[in-house]
Amino acid sequence: MANNQPNQVDEVIHDLKSNVGAKQYVILNNDGIVIKYEGMDYSRAVQHAYLVLDLCAKSKSYFRGMFEAPEV
Repeated sequence: MANNQPNQVDEVIHDLKSNVGAKQYVILNNDGIVIKYEGMDYSRAVQHAYLVLDLCAKSKSYFRGMFEAPEV
């Protein structure tokens, strides 16, 4: 049975693109694999995915160290 309703991801992308200045986007999974992109070529999307994944890893490490119980 075909579903003619727009999916949630497409609705969110449409809403974000309606903002002034939003011209490009990259959607990636937790492994940094590009799932969907627009406004750039694939190699640029992969580069952005790598940078975002690196930022997330560094942020996790920083916050983990910040909130760990101090050793006595």
